[in-house]
Amino acid sequence: MKLIRKLRMILILTVALACFSIGFNKAETLFAADNASQVEVASIDYNALELKLKPNGNSVIYFSTNKSTWNVLEYYVNSEGYACTDISWIAATSNKTLYFKGGSDTRITEVTIPKQNTIKVKFDKVDGMVTISNTEDAEYFQWRKNTDYNWHTVSLEEGSAEYKQFVSSLEQFRVKGAKIVIRTAQTPGTSAQDPGSRPSKEATLSITKRGNAPNVSVNMKTLKLNTTEKMEYSLDGGNTWKNCMKTMTLESLLPNTLYKDGKSAQAGSVLFRKIATAAVPYSKTQTLTIPAQKAAPTTISHYTQDAKYLFLQFSDASTSLIYEYTIVKPGKSFDPVKAVWKAVKKNTPIKLTKTSAPEGSTIYYRYKGISANISKGITPVLPSAYGSFNVTFK
Repeated sequence: MKLIRKLRMILILTVALACFSIGFNKAETLFAADNASQVEVASIDYNALELKLKPNGNSVIYFSTNKSTWNVLEYYVNSEGYACTDISWIAATSNKTLYFKGGSDTRITEVTIPKQNTIKVKFDKVDGMVTISNTEDAEYFQWRKNTDYNWHTVSLEEGSAEYKQFVSSLEQFRVKGAKIVIRTAQTPGTSAQDPGSRPSKEATLSITKRGNAPNVSVNMKTLKLNTTEKMEYSLDGGNTWKNCMKTMTLESLLPNTLYKDGKSAQAGSVLFRKIATAAVPYSKTQTLTIPAQKAAPTTISHYTQDAKYLFLQFSDASTSLIYEYTIVKPGKSFDPVKAVWKAVKKNTPIKLTKTSAPEGSTIYYRYKGISANISKGITPVLPSAYGSFNVTFK
C-alpha cells in the first residue's frame, strides 16, 4: 500500500511539473510573438548581390517565390543586426518577386528584384563624343578599360566635372585607340517599395584612333611650308584653329621668327592637323617649332688681285657651319627664293673672275639653313638674314 501511495505521489508531481513547463513555454512563446513585428526589407545591393532584412524580433525568417511553398531563409546577421542573404541565384533576365515572413509575425513582405536593363551606346568618331541612351531612371553611368576592372562613376549630366574628365580620357584613348566598357550604375534598393535597379548590361565600345598627323616642314631655300587646303593650323596651343592655304609662307604664318630691319627674331611654334570631314575625324596634331632667324654673318672678307680676280673667304666655314652665297649681275633683280645659292663648307678663299662676277654685281651671303630630321634628332635651323656687297675690281 505504501508503495502504491508513493507511485501515486510521483505521478501527481510529474503531471504537475509537465503542466507548469507547458504553461511557461506557452507564455514565453506568446511573449515573443507579442514583441515581434513584420519582417522588413532594409536594403538591396546589386553590386554585392545581397539583400538585407530587418528581422524585427522574429528568430526565424521564411521565404517563398510563390507564397505556397515556404522555406527557412539562410542568412547571416551583420553588426547592425540585419539578416543578410544572397540573391546571386536570381536570374537578371526578368523580374523576380520574393516573399518573406517571420516565424512569429507571419505577415508577408513582398519585394520584386528588377531585371537588368540594356543600354545603347554609340561613339561618334568625328566629334569624339559618346551617346548613351535607354538609361531609364539612371543618374550615373560607369566605365572601365576592357583590360581593367576598376569602374569610374560619371554623372550623366554633361556639364559635370566627372563628365568633362571622361571626355578628356576619350581624347587620350584616340592617340592609340582603345576599347572601353560602359554600364549604368546600380540604384541601391532601400525598401520593399523602393527596390532600386541593377547595373545595366555592359556595352563594349571601340574608340578609334585618330589618323596620323601631317608632316609639315619648312623649305630652307624658299622659307615656305608644304601646307595644303586639307589642313588647319593653330597659333594658340590648339584653342582655335584656322584653315591652311596651299604652300603658306613663313612670313605670313610666323613673321616674328624672321630677322627684319635690324630687329631680333623670336622662336615660335605652330600646330598642324588634317581637317575633319563628314566621315573622318581630324587627325593627330603635329607641333612644328621654328627657331629664331639669325642676323647676317659678319665673318666674310673679300679682296681683289691684279684687278682680275675677286676672292671671297668665310673664315669659320665648316661642315657644321655652312655658308652660302649668290651673285646677282648688273641689271638683274635679287629674289632670295629664286636665287641659286652656292654652299661654302671650307674656309679657303673662293676665286671669282670678271665673267662670273662682273663689275657692278652684288654678292649676297648668309648662313645656310638646316632641314629638320626627327629620326636623327636634327632640329631645323633657318637660313640667316643675308648681307651683301658690291663687286668692284678697282
